[in-house]
Amino acid sequence: MKSEERQAFNMKVEGQDETIEVDAQIEAVDEAKRRSRDTKRSVKLERLDGQVVMLFREGSLFEYKFVTPGRGRGASWR
Repeated sequence: MKSEERQAFNMKVEGQDETIEVDAQIEAVDEAKRRSRDTKRSVKLERLDGQVVMLFREGSLFEYKFVTPGRGRGASWR
């Protein structure tokens, strides 16, 4: 993927049915931090290609997963 391409993310707040699509990573991360802080719920961001998944709690990044194609589940940091 070229660095100038914008990467869209789906955002889901724990306990809510709505999934929101956000067009760029920076905006998605800022919104996920805000919502996790304001709602006191976990917020999951998943890049549309499924290779990046982030989980936010209390306004901070809690978990980050990057899945490399053909390499199984990928790496996870907490």
